[in-house]
Amino acid sequence: MQKPMRLLAGVAAGVTLLACGQRSEPTPEQAADVANFVRTASDAPSAASSGAQSGSAQARPSKIDPCTFFTKAELESAVGYPLGPAKAGRGEPTCRFPNPTRGTVTVRAGDVVTPAQFDSLKLYTGPDIEPVSGIGDKAFLWGARIYVLSGNRQLMVNLDKHDLTPDVRKILTSLGKLGVPRLN
Repeated sequence: MQKPMRLLAGVAAGVTLLACGQRSEPTPEQAADVANFVRTASDAPSAASSGAQSGSAQARPSKIDPCTFFTKAELESAVGYPLGPAKAGRGEPTCRFPNPTRGTVTVRAGDVVTPAQFDSLKLYTGPDIEPVSGIGDKAFLWGARIYVLSGNRQLMVNLDKHDLTPDVRKILTSLGKLGVPRLN
């Protein structure tokens, strides 16, 4: 019983920090890592289990390489400025394409999640999400990032140093549409 209570306290503390931070927008690391709060179907307790959860509370990564999911040229064309070479995330299935003055593009692609797990991300993002129709099975914008679910695969694209303007919304939705067929 103590382990679930500690986990619940840790999640509550994380949500509180996220909600009460000085930035209204999460950092790129928070945006990329919010998917880590999703529990996969394989981690869920079975009907025969005692109810104690073992294993990770993270989305199950896929074999999709986020550094080759979009080409650098595709990302540069979408954002309209040059990006540096792809840099794999440290200890996470993400890839960053940096531009020190205009902002980094972060891609996380292929995590295996259920629709319910995808929906649970909204518990951590709060009310500042914008549902997007016509992209995959489900999609939403949260700040300058898009989360897309297609089948049982998830895509996240984050544009660092950007607010959610109409132009940024257009960039993110176009990348979401481009990425959907590559998830399956």
